[in-house]
Amino acid sequence: MEDLVRKAQRYVEEVKKLANASDVKAETFVREGEAYQEIIAIAKKNDINTIVMGSHGRTGLKRLLMEVLRKK
Repeated sequence: MEDLVRKAQRYVEEVKKLANASDVKAETFVREGEAYQEIIAIAKKNDINTIVMGSHGRTGLKRLLMEVLRKK
C-alpha cells in the first residue's frame, strides 16, 4: 500500500506542476479510504466550496483528473 501511495503522490505532483505551468492554481491530496468520504473531509477542512472532477473512458480522457478549487 505504501508503494501505491508514493506513486500517487508523485503522479499528482506532476499534475500540479503542469497546472502551475499553465497559470492554474492547484493543490493536490493523496489519502487512503472511501473516495467520497475523503473528498468531503478535505473540502470541509480546507473551506472548499467547489470540486471539479473529470473521469476517463466515455469522454476519451486517458487519465483520471481531479482538481479541487479553493474558495478565494
